[in-house]
Amino acid sequence: MLEDSDEKFAAVDADGRILVCSRALRETLGWSEEHVATASLLAAVAPDYRDKVRGLLSRVFAGEADVRGHTQVITQDGRRLELYMRLHRIRDGKSAWVAMQCEMARVHGQIGGILATATGVGLIAVDIAGRIVRFNRGAERIYGVAAEDVLGRHFDTLPSDPDEVEERIRELSQEFGRPATKLDTYTLRAREYGSDDHSSTIPRADGTRAYVEVVTSPLREATGEVIGYVGILRDVTASRVAQAEHERLANRLRGALLASTDSIVVTERVDDEDGRFDLVIVEVNPGTTRLMNRPREKLIGMRVSEFAGARRMSAFLAKYERVFATGEALDEDIRIDSEVLPGVEWLRHQAVRIGGGVAITTRDITKRKRSEVQLRNSEQRLNMALEAAGDELWDWDLAAGTVFFTRGRDNASHTYSEAELAHAVHPDDREAFHEAVRKHMSGEAPTFHCEYRARTAKGGHRWVLGRGRVVARDGAGRALRLMGTQTDISARRRQEDALRQAVRAAEAASRAKSEFLAHVSHEIRTPMNGILGMVELALLDDPPPPARERLRVIQDSARSLLAIINDLLDVTKIEAGKLALAPVPFDLHATMQRTIDALRPRAEEQGLRFAAALAPAVPRWLVGDPDRLRQVLVNLIGNAIKFTAHGEVQVEVGAQVAGERARLRFAVRDTGIGIAPERLSAIFVPFEQGDASTTRRFGGTGLGLTIADRLVRLMGGAIAVDSKVGVGSVFSFEVELPCARETQRPESRAPPAKLSRATRRLRVLLAEDHPINQLVAAEMLRGAGHEVAVVHDGHAALAAVASTRFDLVLMDVQMPGMDGWEAAAAIRKHPDTRVRAVPIVAMTARATESDRLHSLERGMDGFLTKPVQIADLQAVLATIGERPNGAVEDWDAVSARVAGSRATLLRMIEMAREEAPKLAEVLRSSAPSDPEVMRQAAHRAAGTAAMFSAGELLGLARELESVATQVSESERIARVERLIDAMFRLTDDLVAHGRELAAQTS
Repeated sequence: MLEDSDEKFAAVDADGRILVCSRALRETLGWSEEHVATASLLAAVAPDYRDKVRGLLSRVFAGEADVRGHTQVITQDGRRLELYMRLHRIRDGKSAWVAMQCEMARVHGQIGGILATATGVGLIAVDIAGRIVRFNRGAERIYGVAAEDVLGRHFDTLPSDPDEVEERIRELSQEFGRPATKLDTYTLRAREYGSDDHSSTIPRADGTRAYVEVVTSPLREATGEVIGYVGILRDVTASRVAQAEHERLANRLRGALLASTDSIVVTERVDDEDGRFDLVIVEVNPGTTRLMNRPREKLIGMRVSEFAGARRMSAFLAKYERVFATGEALDEDIRIDSEVLPGVEWLRHQAVRIGGGVAITTRDITKRKRSEVQLRNSEQRLNMALEAAGDELWDWDLAAGTVFFTRGRDNASHTYSEAELAHAVHPDDREAFHEAVRKHMSGEAPTFHCEYRARTAKGGHRWVLGRGRVVARDGAGRALRLMGTQTDISARRRQEDALRQAVRAAEAASRAKSEFLAHVSHEIRTPMNGILGMVELALLDDPPPPARERLRVIQDSARSLLAIINDLLDVTKIEAGKLALAPVPFDLHATMQRTIDALRPRAEEQGLRFAAALAPAVPRWLVGDPDRLRQVLVNLIGNAIKFTAHGEVQVEVGAQVAGERARLRFAVRDTGIGIAPERLSAIFVPFEQGDASTTRRFGGTGLGLTIADRLVRLMGGAIAVDSKVGVGSVFSFEVELPCARETQRPESRAPPAKLSRATRRLRVLLAEDHPINQLVAAEMLRGAGHEVAVVHDGHAALAAVASTRFDLVLMDVQMPGMDGWEAAAAIRKHPDTRVRAVPIVAMTARATESDRLHSLERGMDGFLTKPVQIADLQAVLATIGERPNGAVEDWDAVSARVAGSRATLLRMIEMAREEAPKLAEVLRSSAPSDPEVMRQAAHRAAGTAAMFSAGELLGLARELESVATQVSESERIARVERLIDAMFRLTDDLVAHGRELAAQTS
């Protein structure tokens, strides 16, 4: 058990042979158990210490109870260790216990008490050989080196001032009559006199110098033997620097006295009769005379103790005495009685030693202190406000990379790094958070404002609103510091989420309703198209009066039902936000006239006076949506006629024109039944009228005013109502529209009033999937003398146009398989120029602006609204009929050029047919890179066009010939493709005419 002890000890005989050895001592010496069995303690002792150890053994075996001493041993690996030995003889008298302790540890133990009292000072301990065994933190700070770099090294290796060391060595050598060493400068006087104190200068590795005062004492054995030295170092660098600085300031102070606004008093030390410390004023500046309200002459020569009596100034004199004695500057804020200096409550009080006195600086800081009080009060109010609001305050130091957070609720605070801040923001919100910070710091946004999810202490997330601004920037304008608040908005976000879910549910219900109404309306519209179409065809057959009257009733009823369907579709579009205006240049006067003419018969049938007046200032041409404007007027005027049993209905239009814009005011007045005040708010609600009796009496869906109100709002206005029960109502609204320029005004064309026989028989392809619509459109076309082919879908339409030449395609846009828009787009991309050139007119359920634009984008030339009206169809057919029947405009002129020779004409046609593809190849290959070759090819095409009276091709060829070298590559390519299309249309026309000539010849 003894052998396993952690203490270093052994049992030896008088000759030093080891009888028992502890594990700790074996490990220290590096011995194995086998080695211990034959080992001698003296064998481990360094040769120069063996005699000393033999002497210690002799003493203990001679009868001394407690023998002590230090020695050095050599370990198995050759290291030399300092050990402290304590020997006790065992009772048997034949052996002794030898306990050992490392000398370093023993020395540390001896100086432990000193270390405890050496806080803030340096401590260096060396052994008798001068090796450093202790180097505390104070020494590290003074020397600027780490303890681990100097422990075990000789004292001479510590940095020192060479000149200073050399001078001290010289003094010691003279004093003790023998040559001294650098170690002696630290230890010699302490060894000889018991202690030593001296000053020393220490150069540091960073180039600075430390000034220390050193007190050295010897470390002794209990027997009095010196085993080392310990030095206490007090760093007086600050006081040395301060003293030098004070002297420098004293020299500068004299020059600054007159310029300074502070009170500066220069004093010299003078003791009173009892030897107590006092100061006499030797100089003051103008700031002092202002503060003291005394002239300089009365202040010079006064003692400081005289200012407010000995009792009040004793505390100040004590401070000045410390400044004078220690050289340490005084800097403090003091509060004084108003009777000392009237109007002054706080002073900044500073004092420094200068020569044989003290310079005292005083500044009135009353305003600053009061501002600090106001700031503290403001901070308290801010904290109270933050606590009440539950907000958090944050301060982001961009230079330090830290963010300080404090909560007003419990005044808790914490500082985070920028990395911790980034981690605290939800990953999905980090990009938006950093972008908001970047925009504010760069000046793009006036403040930082961002909603994001922040991590909670429990690992969850909460929604917060962060707001703040930059409060400090550097000279280059870069942000240095941001401050702001963070508000918990989790409850608000939950409410918003709930609201959004409710809105989505409501929108889904509204969409379902709108889709249902649209579907039902479409299903009703299709048979209505058939009814209206067949009635219109029947009326064209000039039936007898009774039958005509019945047909008129059917027609009116069908139109009324169609109007209701249209109203339902408009309401669904309004609720879905899909109703858009289609502004175009239009004639307001003509629009008003058509509206009045359409409604006048209804008013006259009821015996009402019906009048309309346009003010002279109302412009004729404007830019707006005439169809929707007319829809509003028809609804308002129609309601006025419906609800007026007798009297009159008046329509008034006024305008205020400013520059290129006109503000129009429309008013519809009637002498009808009027509306009760409590029902005014309901008349614009869908399916609502004045009351139930109104619905029963006058009928209607209650959608007219709803649609009119929403349309006026889309135009930027609002409908106003002024009504009295039994007197009548005035519905008015104002809209602002641009005036149309002359170049915007379209040419007007009056459509034919009835279906007439065509001047040229056309071959028409009708693409329509519904049998009723097929029947009505085909009957109308055949009634006009045209040839009609019918197909059921887009695929069939594409195949028919590719195989047969048609003058016109009427294309329903909604068909199964390939719809009309897809079919039109495919036709326009067909490789055959004849197929690509065929005119296409869309047939749509409602000719909305979006439908019109979509039709034009897919290559259609126009559109018709279903149910197709004869007048609208006639207008389209007339436009097509006016076009030349082929690319050759005058065959008689062509025949005259060949003197009527059919053979010559046929040879010319064959040459043109063969040249066309070759010429097209030349044009396409040269267009991108060789405009001159392209120009020559265009010239050849112009010659062919002139020969065959092909005006379109001639114009395109001459235009391309003239601009070939002036336009861009993309423009040349586009012009070439248009010319090639015209050239192949001419070829098709020539080939067809050639077949007719060949048939006539045979």
